[in-house]
Amino acid sequence: MVRFDACVRIAASLALFGILAAAPAVAAPARKAPRAGASPTTNEQFPTEVVAPIATPSLATVEAIGLPFSGASTATPFQRTIRKVGGSGFVVSAEGHVVTSPHTVQDAKFVNVTIEDVKYEAKVITTDEFYELTLLKVDDPKAAGKRFTPVRWGKSRDMVVGNPVVVMGSPATLDKTITYGFVTNIRDIRLRGTRGLSTGVLVPDALEMDAAIVPSNYGGPVFNGNGEVIGVVNRYTGPESGQANMNYMVPSDAIKPIVDQLLTKGRAFHPWFGIEPYAPYGGSKNLAVYLGVPIREINPDTGEPYGIVGVLVNSVAVGSPAYDAGIQRGDLILKINGRIIKDTKDLELTILSMKQNQSFTCTIVRARQVYTKRITIADRPTLKEQQERDIRIQRFGI
Repeated sequence: MVRFDACVRIAASLALFGILAAAPAVAAPARKAPRAGASPTTNEQFPTEVVAPIATPSLATVEAIGLPFSGASTATPFQRTIRKVGGSGFVVSAEGHVVTSPHTVQDAKFVNVTIEDVKYEAKVITTDEFYELTLLKVDDPKAAGKRFTPVRWGKSRDMVVGNPVVVMGSPATLDKTITYGFVTNIRDIRLRGTRGLSTGVLVPDALEMDAAIVPSNYGGPVFNGNGEVIGVVNRYTGPESGQANMNYMVPSDAIKPIVDQLLTKGRAFHPWFGIEPYAPYGGSKNLAVYLGVPIREINPDTGEPYGIVGVLVNSVAVGSPAYDAGIQRGDLILKINGRIIKDTKDLELTILSMKQNQSFTCTIVRARQVYTKRITIADRPTLKEQQERDIRIQRFGI
């Protein structure tokens, strides 16, 4: 005999089955297609799924080959092997121009680039030592007539903290390696420069990210969620520094104009004034008063006292625009084109915004007297040119 409670359970199950069978089928919600130009983060796709197929045809694995040492050496024949260095790069023209880091191809006798799984011979076209970029060109008979796929450039100024970023490159020659992270900060950084750490160009609004990288990612691209390049890997802080995953990229808004000039002219223009600032000045009110700075006068633009303003000149490069205009050590640069210069950073950004051969007025204070100089901006000399002209600005020059 079947127990009553078992019958109840069976009846309930049959009733439920009937309800489910009679119920109309409900389709799963369809995934919405992304809007044109919209960030992939607005739909359910992970950014790497979108970026990888877009970016892969434009990636380049760079291999630099150095010949074995041929002079007198205590190294064994086994140790004197061919030196190979691998690095990251990306295609910037349909003709096969590739951007990479100069450290990758330094002193190389032969350079190869692998694009879409095909290895080509390449040659070094030019290097911009200030932004640490080298331009290569595919130079291989099997590339004759081929049209390569250049990257798409994005606007780094549109990025905000929290936006996703995707790094694709060839760390340790492992091509098409992808890491993922977020913009963690936006800040000004100073590049390494030709005379050592943090002596180079000031880069405003550089993007900090937490995507994992290694030194062989240098010169490689960083993409936004739409597969557009919004930066180039420049600074790596590994675990040994105690700052793991605090890595920096030079923003595309700064890099793209440099790359365009390298492609069209073979050299990029870097505005140069020719002075080295005296850093301690900014923290000394007594020195400012002694120099004749009106720190207590009211600035009509802000309605507040001027405070410590201007840049004190520590040295002037021989042959520079500042030198030709008669600016001397001990002069205080107070205004550019009639605008008060707040500090060294303000002066540097003002100079960096100028065009080649642009003229401007420079108001200085010398021995408590005010003078106005007319100055024409020049192109910053390379390290080799500095050595040839005996320009001895040891820190960073503006």
